Amino acid sequence: MNMKTDNPDHPVKSTPKSPVSPDRSHSFNKKFLFLIIPMLIIAVIILINRPAFQWYYDYHKGMTLAREQKKAVLLLFTLSDAKQGLLMKGCCELPEIEPIIAENFIAIILYGDKNKMLVDQYKITTIPTIILTWPDDPREVRAVGNVKGYRLLPKFEEFLELNKTSSENQDNPF
Repeated sequence: MNMKTDNPDHPVKSTPKSPVSPDRSHSFNKKFLFLIIPMLIIAVIILINRPAFQWYYDYHKGMTLAREQKKAVLLLFTLSDAKQGLLMKGCCELPEIEPIIAENFIAIILYGDKNKMLVDQYKITTIPTIILTWPDDPREVRAVGNVKGYRLLPKFEEFLELNKTSSENQDNPF
C-alpha cells in the first residue's frame, strides 16, 4: 500500500503541491456558483411573476390581434407618469383576474397624454380608466378611477355575462 502523507515520521513522503493548487479552482467554482445561482433564482422569479397574457402598447396592433383571435379588448387608459395606472395594471395581473384576461381579452395600455385622439374617441374623463369592449362593437363595461382588484373582478364578470346572453353578437366566443 503506497500512501502519501505530510507526516515527517511516515515512510512515504508527500509530493510538493503543484503551482496551480486545487484550492484555487474550488475557489473559482464557488465564486462562479455564487454568481450563477442568484441569477437563476432571479430568472425563475421573473418567469413565475410574468402575467399569463401580454400587454400591448400599440392600439392598432392590439385591435387587429383581437379581431384575428376573436377576443374582446381590455383598454387601460393611464398617463405615462401616473402611479394609479400602474396600480390598475397590477390589479389586472392578480391571480383571480389574470386567467380571465388571458383567455378572453387582448390587453392594451394607452397613455392619455400621448393618445389624445383615442381619449376623445372613448370619451375618457378620468385616469385611469379600463374599458372592456369588442374591436367593432360599441357595447362596453367601464372601470373608472383607481379601482381595487376585488371591485374589478365584477366588471369582468359583467362584461362576460353581457356578451354570453347577448343575441346581437352571435359570433362572440362567449
